[in-house]
This record gives sequence, C-alpha cells and structure tokens, in this order.
Amino acid sequence: MKRVLALGFFDGVHLGHGALLRRVRQLADKLGLPAAAISFDTHPDNLVSDAQIALINSPQDREYLMKRRYGMDEMLLLHFDRARMQQPWQDFVEETLLGEFHAAHVVCGEDFRFGARGEGTPEKLALLCAKAGVGCDCIGQVKLGGTPVSSTLIRTLLSQGELSKANRFLGHPHTLSGEVISGRHIGRTIGIPTANLKLEPQVLLPRSGVYAAQASFNGMQHPAVVNVGVCPTVGGEHFGVEAWILGYNGDLYGQTLRLSFYEYLRAEKTFPSLEALKAEIIRNAEQTQRIFAAQEKTQCSAAPFDSCDKGEVECITLRDETGVEVELLTLGATLRALRVPDRRGKLVDVCLGYARSQDYLEHDGCLGATIGRCANRIAGAAFVLDEQMWRLPANEGANTLHSGDCGYHLRIWMYLLQENGVRFFLTSPHLDQGFPGTLEVALSYTLRHGQLTLDYRAHCDRNTVVNLTNHAYFNLSGHQSGAIDAHRLQVNASKYTPCRAHGIPTGEIADVAGTMLDLRSPTRLGDRLPALPATRGYNHNFVLDAPQSAARVYSPDTGIALEIGTTLEGLQLYTAGFLSERRGKDGAGYGMHSGLCLEPQHFPDAVNQPSFPSPVLERGKQYHHRIVFSFYVEEEAI
Repeated sequence: MKRVLALGFFDGVHLGHGALLRRVRQLADKLGLPAAAISFDTHPDNLVSDAQIALINSPQDREYLMKRRYGMDEMLLLHFDRARMQQPWQDFVEETLLGEFHAAHVVCGEDFRFGARGEGTPEKLALLCAKAGVGCDCIGQVKLGGTPVSSTLIRTLLSQGELSKANRFLGHPHTLSGEVISGRHIGRTIGIPTANLKLEPQVLLPRSGVYAAQASFNGMQHPAVVNVGVCPTVGGEHFGVEAWILGYNGDLYGQTLRLSFYEYLRAEKTFPSLEALKAEIIRNAEQTQRIFAAQEKTQCSAAPFDSCDKGEVECITLRDETGVEVELLTLGATLRALRVPDRRGKLVDVCLGYARSQDYLEHDGCLGATIGRCANRIAGAAFVLDEQMWRLPANEGANTLHSGDCGYHLRIWMYLLQENGVRFFLTSPHLDQGFPGTLEVALSYTLRHGQLTLDYRAHCDRNTVVNLTNHAYFNLSGHQSGAIDAHRLQVNASKYTPCRAHGIPTGEIADVAGTMLDLRSPTRLGDRLPALPATRGYNHNFVLDAPQSAARVYSPDTGIALEIGTTLEGLQLYTAGFLSERRGKDGAGYGMHSGLCLEPQHFPDAVNQPSFPSPVLERGKQYHHRIVFSFYVEEEAI
C-alpha cells in the first residue's frame, strides 16, 4: 500500500520535527493515503541497541506520535545493519523507500543524509523520486531561534578544527524548544534526549558543549544543564541536545519545553559510565546555580525583539544596582537604549534608537551599532598589506566608510549571557568586505555601578586591518529632546588629525589651540556648531592626551553627565550634522544635531598613513581594546 513517508530520527524531544510531520499529515490527507514516520537506527556501530528499540517502539511514544500530536498512521523502524550500510544510495531509494515502503511522497529534513558514506543528499533523493513519479519535500527540521542548523556546517567546522566555533554556533541564539515525548529520571533531574542521542552514556554527544540553561514548561522555570553538539549518525553527524532539568521530579510527557542558554561551561567530553555522567551533572548543576544567582543579582535577561530581513532579532536587557538599564540587540550588537537616573531619580533614555529592527537596515547613521571590520574612512577604498592590494567596496564617493554597506552593524551576532553582562560573537570570513583573513570577534558589554564597559577582542588567521568601535548617539537630555545645543562637552586632546575633502586625513597631526577644535575646557556645543559649516558641526578625529579620561559631556537639563575612557589613541567626535530627519523609538523625531557620537578608535585611514599608529592586527596576535561609559549626576555644569 502506498504511503506518505517522513524520514528522520523520531524519538526523544522533537526540535522542529513537528513541521516535518505536520507536512506529512497534510499530504496524506490530500492524497488519501496513510502517513508513516520512519525512524532510522543511528547506533555508531550500526547495530540496533535494545534501549533504542525500546524507546522508539514504546507504546507511549507510538501513541503520542501516531494519534495525540501528529496523526501518524504508522511508526516504522528502519534497521541499518552492515549490509544495508554498504548499499548504494540509489538502491536505498529505489529498493527501500520506493519498493519496500511503497512511498508515494517523501518528506525529509534539509540536512538528511543516507548511503554508505552519506553521499545521498535531499537533492539527490528528490531527483530519483521525480524520475519515479514520487513527490519529495525537504524542509528545515532543527532551528535555533529561527536560524537553520546544518549538520554539514557543523561537520565542516569540526573538520577544520574549529570546535569552539561550532559550540558557539550551537549556543546561539540561546533558545531551543520542542515537545517532550520521553524522558529519564536521575534523582531529582530528568534527562530528555533528542532523536539522535543514545541512551548509553558512553556515546552521549562525543563532540559536545555543555551549557547552563533555564528550562521553561507549564508555567514553571528550573535551572538546567544542557549537552549540545553533534553525534554520529548514518553517513555523518547530526545535531543533538540533551537537557538535565534540576530540582524537578514530575512528568513532562507531552509538554512543550523551552531551553534558554546562559553560559558556556566546557567543551568536548565523553562519559565512560552512567555514574560518571551523574557526577558531571551534579558539578555542572552547582555551577549553573551560581550563574543563576549572579544573574538574579545583576538582572540580565534575553527575549525575542522582532524579525527583520536579516532574521530573528533578540533583545538583551541589563540592569544594575544604581538603576541604570541597557537594551542591546543581536542585530549589530547594537546599543538600542540606555536609561540612567537624572537629578530627580527619574530614568532618562539617553541613547537614540529605533522601534523596529528593520529600521536599522533601512536607515543610515548606524545608530548604536558596532562598527567593523574597520571603522571610519579608508581612502580610495583600498590599502596595501603584505605587498598585496586589497580593494574594498566604495560607499562614500571613492572611499570606504565603516567598511562598506555590509558592515558588522548589519549582522546578527551570537551571544552568551554572563555575570553582569553579555558577550557577543561574530565570525567574519576571509575577504568579507574585501579584508584579508577570517576574523573572530568577541564583544562584551558589562554593566556595574552605573558604568557600561565595552570590551573588544579579536584574532585572525592572516594579517589584517581591525578598527572596532560603537556608534551610539547620546543625548543626555533624553533621546526625544531635540538638539544637543545646551550640552557642555570637554575633550582631553591637544591635537587632531586635519582632513582634506571627504574626511580623509592629510597625514598631519596638528594643534587644536586657537581653533574651534579646542575643547579642552567645557564648551557649550550650541556656541560652536554654527562655526563649522563644512562639516555641519563636529566630525573630527582627536588625538587623545589621556585615553583613560578621554572626554566628558553634561546636560544642564537633566544633570546627567557622561565620562568616556578608552585604551585607544583616537576619538571621533560627530555631532550628527548629516543625520536626516527620521522617526525613532517612542515616536521621537530625530534629525540634525539630535545626538553626539563619541567613538574611540584608531585614526581614520590609518592603514594608508605611515605616520599614524597602525591598525594592522598581525596573525596570531590578539586585538584587545576597551571603551568605558560612566554615568553620574552633576548638579553644576562641568
């Protein structure tokens, strides 16, 4: 009898399998045929284990899959013995799927593989099915926060020795959800395996990362330890997760489980016995509890924000004991909001931002965003490094500004919540934006005692150019309060880098004395901005005298003061002279001089200016710089 077949690994928690099985049910109803889910034996030595057969064929699982949730008419187990493993993939399709199981339509996941060496792909399956007049669908089965996870990608990372990158990838963006159809109790924890994990502890995620997480279900929340990674399957490796929920001894059968990841605990490990696994769970549970205690104190949280053309965006919120609140988006590792107490104790949002993530893509200005790989301008959209010319996209006349129109501010970053803050991760491949080398970037935002610290670290497999900064627009009177004319600004710099047309430095370092750029004492901005018509106010790079005390700015309207410290030698001051009129968050209207940017960084076009400090990061060395924003209330003008 003809069937509509679902191909997969249907035991344990289904992280995305629901979409596949619902598709099978829809097709079966449309065609008037039975719906069958075929689960494959994936034991690494290609022998079916008694435990796995018991799990797949348990009456509870069969009842749940076949009737209560997905309406499957049959639940079948396909045993891959050694002979079948040597079967050519074409024979597997023609003899097994189309012949033995009488497939009328086949549905599989986008990373499904079959054949002796896993050479059978969904594309090849679809081709053979089409020749036989059989339909074939390929849909994404496993997703992390809306981002498809490909076992091919993970295998590639592993084969390149980039296990840590694979683990970081699997940890992002920190939410997994699925329906529980089986579980195992160990003391007061319950372990929930996915379809591709084995009950034998010695083969449990041999390549894995371990994370502290929070499990949410049925209106309750419990700490959890989660093993995440890839494990052997027929023809390759497959994504998997196993959660150990702490302090819960009830039944999760049939419930929806959501796992929110908080911190990466350790990398690869195998467990020689069940007792060893129990001991590891206890150790990680203790560490998880400590992490949760720290998070409760610092009030770090993550939640879905919205979606845009780049994908799903999350918002991370940080709070500290002084009342300061910070909102950060995974799009661009962007500082969206920064609320600090004014002289009356009222929280004032002093950072310009948008209501929707799509607005960050549709508008220029880079509000609050992380800029990279190289902030500011590069003349002629090119530079020479290691005796080779590297050409970049020109997006400001003949020059490159902020690395072109596909900068880091337009990427979805990975993240991990940490004590007092969050760490973002981004991988920028070789020739991304035209730059040499694969750059691994880590950016930490830490909030303590009214002080927001941005810690930038990066390393590359080639010599490259790196110049990272944040492009926040500050208005200490409130983001919706209009022009910054009343602000008092002091920049501790006795020199600056003069520019020719289009903001490209001449290579000279000049004194600020006697010029409108002398801001060494507090200066009301409204008294200076009209005197700089060519740049519509300030858009200049200052050579800092003491980077640890780079600048201070104060609003007499609110009493809020901001001090900036850094480890970098330059400070780009931009008073938003070219910010066009637009709508911001809370319905605010933004435009010219609605905020000011204080951007610590290497000098503009430093890669083409031999007299400037070099922005070149050598292979094997670490880029490490810091920006510190300190907020306080000043009753009198600084």
